Formats: sequence, structure tokens, C-alpha cells
Amino acid sequence: MSAPLRATYDGMPDPKVVIATGTDAVSGGLLADSEATTGGVGATVPVDIWLAGSPPSPFGILNALLIAVGYLTPEGRWSR
Repeated sequence: MSAPLRATYDGMPDPKVVIATGTDAVSGGLLADSEATTGGVGATVPVDIWLAGSPPSPFGILNALLIAVGYLTPEGRWSR
């Protein structure tokens, strides 16, 4: 799925934000050492926010989205 991911990323207009959500997206998960995976999406596209967890918590996802759109700083402070 690396080629479709890269094609989708390249087809998106700027500015774009990539959030790697979940252990599989961050590190490749259980199949990280397999030849069938790249070990996470960071090897295919540049990642702006890393959100680990299997599964990540709903609060973590909302926090990452608020950071991505600029409402929160990575330290957790309101930026607006």
C-alpha cells in the first residue's frame, strides 16, 4: 500500500498534514520486520504528528487533530 499512499499524498494540495495514528502506522506493528512492510508510514511520506497506541485513545486522536489545525501547541497550550 506504499505506492497508493504516496500517490494520494502527492495528489493532495498544500498545505497538508500527516498524522500517523496507531502503532501499525507509527512503527509497522507486529509485521515491522517483514519484507512486506516499510515499518510505518514515515518511510513513505513525511509525518507531522505521531500518535502511538493500539488503538489510540479518542482523546489522543482529538488532541492530535487540534494540534494539526493549530488550536493547540504540542505542549498542550491553546494557541488562539
